[in-house]
Amino acid sequence: MSSFFLEFAAVFVIIFLVSYTLSYFKQPILIGYILGGIFLGPLFFDILSSSGYYQIFSHIGIAFLLFLVGLHLNIKLIKDVGLPSILTGVGQILITMFFSILLTTFLGFEFITSVIIAVGLSFSSTIVIVKLLSDKNALETLYGKISLGFLLVQDFVAVLVLLLINSFIALSGGGETSLVFLKLFLAMLVAVALFFITKPLLKFFFKKNHNSEVLFLFSIAWCLGIASLYDLLGFSLEIGALIAGAALASTNLHYEISARIKPLRDFFIILFFIVLGSEMFSSTIDFSEISSNSEKLSLVASELMSILPLALSLSLLVCIGNPIIVFLIMTALKYTPRIAFNAGLAVSQISEFSLIIALLAFQSGIIDSGVISLLTLVMLLTITISSYMFYHSDELYAFFSPMLKRVNKHKFNHDEKIESGLEVIISGLSRSQEHHMERIWRNFHHVTIVENNQKNYQDMKKRGFPVVFGDMSNVEFISEFDMSSIKLCISLHQDEETSIMLVENIRKINNKGVIIVSAESEAVAYQLYVKGADYVIIPNHVHHEKAFSMIEDLLTSKDRKKKLKDEHIKFLKDVLD
Repeated sequence: MSSFFLEFAAVFVIIFLVSYTLSYFKQPILIGYILGGIFLGPLFFDILSSSGYYQIFSHIGIAFLLFLVGLHLNIKLIKDVGLPSILTGVGQILITMFFSILLTTFLGFEFITSVIIAVGLSFSSTIVIVKLLSDKNALETLYGKISLGFLLVQDFVAVLVLLLINSFIALSGGGETSLVFLKLFLAMLVAVALFFITKPLLKFFFKKNHNSEVLFLFSIAWCLGIASLYDLLGFSLEIGALIAGAALASTNLHYEISARIKPLRDFFIILFFIVLGSEMFSSTIDFSEISSNSEKLSLVASELMSILPLALSLSLLVCIGNPIIVFLIMTALKYTPRIAFNAGLAVSQISEFSLIIALLAFQSGIIDSGVISLLTLVMLLTITISSYMFYHSDELYAFFSPMLKRVNKHKFNHDEKIESGLEVIISGLSRSQEHHMERIWRNFHHVTIVENNQKNYQDMKKRGFPVVFGDMSNVEFISEFDMSSIKLCISLHQDEETSIMLVENIRKINNKGVIIVSAESEAVAYQLYVKGADYVIIPNHVHHEKAFSMIEDLLTSKDRKKKLKDEHIKFLKDVLD
C-alpha cells in the first residue's frame, strides 16, 4: 500500500511540474497531462507499474466527464439543436470517411485496412472537447451546444460501429448475433425506464430532507451504477454514464449535482490523459522485455520514423479537413461564419473510440498492429494541435475571417430588425427573473431581450416581450447593435469570453452606459471590472434578485454606483490576495 501511495504521489508531483512549466509559457495544460504521461511511462521513468489501478481511475474519469455532459443534455436542449447536430455529425463522418479511404488507398493500404483507418479518423473526441469547452466556459454558448450535439451523435454512431465489429467477432467465433440485438433492446429499454423513474426517485429520497452530502453520494452511486449496468449489457460504460446524466438533466437538482461532481471529474480525468500518454507505442513494442533506456528510445525512434510522415498526413487531414467539412455543412445550414468556424474546431482531433475500434479490428485479424501505432500517434498529434487551435480560436478566426466571410455570407439569423436608438440590452434572462424587468420597462422605451434558445425565444415572443433571437458570444451579432446609445446592458451568462467581449465592445464607443455582467469566480469578476463593467454578479456571493434591486441605484446615482463598484473591487482584491 505504501509503495503505491509513494508512486501515486510521485505521479502527481511530476504532472504538476510539467503542467506548471507549460502553463507558465501559456501552453494548453491538457498537453501537460499527456506529456507527463509519456515521461511517467516505460519510455522514461516507468513509474506507472500498477497500471491496472490507473486504467480503472481513467475509466472513472471518463464516466464522470460524460455523466456531466449528460446532465447538460436536457431534452429541450436536444430539440433546439437536434437537427443541425444530426446533419453535421453524420455528414462529417461520411465525408471524412470518403476522403480518408481515397487517401489511404492511394498510399498503398488494402481496402479493408483503409476502411478501418477511415472510420478511426471520422470520430472526434467528446472527452477532449468537453474539457476544452469547459476551460473556455463555452459549454452554454450556441456553438458549444451544437458541437456537443454532433459529437454525441458521433459517439452513438461509434457505438453502432463497435456493435457491428463485436457481432462480426461473435459470428467468426460461432456466436449468436441475435444476442447482440437482444442486448441492444435491453439497453434501450433501460434508458427509457431511467427517464421515467428519476424524478420520482429524487422526490422519494430528497423531498423532505435535502442533505447535500447524501445527494453527492447518490450522484456517484447513480453514475457508476448505471455505467456498470451498461458495461454488463455489453456496451461501453461511457454510454451508460452519459445516459445516467441525461436521465437527471430535466430534474431541479441537476445544477447542484453538476457543481458537486465537477471537482471529482477534474481529478480522475487527469489520470485518463496521463494513461493515454504513458501507453504510447505499448501496443507494438513490448517494453517489459527491454531493460536499456537507450534501446527503448532507439526502437521508438525507429517506429516513429517509419510512420511519422503518414501520421502527419492523416493528422493534417483531420485538423484541417474535418473543420472545413463542418464549416461548409454549417454554412449550408445558414449559421454565421464565427459559429461555423468555432464548431468546426470541435472535430479537429480523433476520438478514443478510434483506438477501441482499431483494437477490436486487430483482435479479429482485420488489421495488423502497425495500424494501431499509426492511429495512436495521430490521436496524440491531433489532440495536441487541436488544443492550440481551440485556445487560440479568436486569433485564428480574425486571421481567416476575410476568406471565411467570402464563403459564408450569413448574418445572424433573427426575424426582427434591431432598432436604432436602443437603450437596454438584456441577455441570459430566465423565466423566474422576468418580473424583475418591470422597473426597466417603466424607465426605458427601447428595450431588447436577446435569447439564444429557440423555444424560449418563441415563448417570449408569443407573450409580447421585445425579444430577438441571437447569441451574445457572436461578434457579428453584437456588431448589429448601435452601442453608442446603450444606457444599460445586463448579461446574466457566466461565460467569461462572452462577458469580456461584450464589455470591450461597448466600452470602445460608450463610456456612459451601465454594464452589469455575471461571472463564476472572483478572478473573472475582477478582470471584468478592469475591462469596464459597472457591476459584476457572482451568484455564490450576490443572488440575481439582490443585483436587480441595485439597478435603480446604479442608473440614477453616480455616487452610489461608484461606491458599490469600489466596495466590490476591494472585496475581490482581498479574496484574490
